[in-house]
Amino acid sequence: MHDGIPSPSNGKERPFLVWTRSAADLASDALLLNQHQVDIVHVPCIRVDAIAAGISELKTALADSAVLIFTSQNAVKILNKAVQGDAGLRAALNKVSKVITHGQQTAASATGLFGERVQCIDAPTSVELVGKLTRSINEDPVQSSTIWLRGEDFAFDVAGALQKSGHEAQHIILYRTIATPTDQSGNPLAEKEIKEQAKLIGKRAHNARCVVCFASPSSVTGWLALTSEEPDLHPRHLVAAVIGPTTARAAAAAGFGNIAVCAWPNLQDLISLGASCAKNAN
Repeated sequence: MHDGIPSPSNGKERPFLVWTRSAADLASDALLLNQHQVDIVHVPCIRVDAIAAGISELKTALADSAVLIFTSQNAVKILNKAVQGDAGLRAALNKVSKVITHGQQTAASATGLFGERVQCIDAPTSVELVGKLTRSINEDPVQSSTIWLRGEDFAFDVAGALQKSGHEAQHIILYRTIATPTDQSGNPLAEKEIKEQAKLIGKRAHNARCVVCFASPSSVTGWLALTSEEPDLHPRHLVAAVIGPTTARAAAAAGFGNIAVCAWPNLQDLISLGASCAKNAN
């Protein structure tokens, strides 16, 4: 994997993959990215900011035998950071009887905080996800409430769907995703830096197949903010590999015509899809 823009020494440009997740995600994402034999350029197009009021709301809302639901690693990371040095939050989390996560990566992140209370489920669609969540929640004979910890933006209302199934469910917002190009430390790029970064990527993409991986609609918006003035990075020239249908709609609205969508909405499949698109360049 490369943090800069790779340039083959033999003058022949190889296809490459652009990874647009945040700078804060790179440490965990790198374990998956490095499994693929393809040139990968990390171009952070979003920033994830914690919402302090969400942590306060969670401490108040937690009751004995509560069930927590995580559908993203970001919510787990925000909670992991918040619990450091906060004895009140840690005590409140001890009331949780079960933690349900969507996806293996999110489960791995949650295990350090919740241990054996973590149960991982996977589902290719939102409808199937709610069905599996309902069955998992019903396994517990005693439960006070179900709390979905999420970001400010979401593709599907998990708490609302559970309420329709007869469960006492609520959501608490722990973070917001900001669509903005950043450096590798998560600092927003200045206008000059944006133009320089886009020019470097565009120069490589001029003679090579470029596949851009998007894990959220926000990353599509952040990518456009970075590349809108670079002709060689116009969406019609590129391939978009996206994590799910909501992000696919955002990519289509941005002008991408060649869009590949994950069969399963998780990061491992997104990386595999992007690598496959790059390797199978004509």
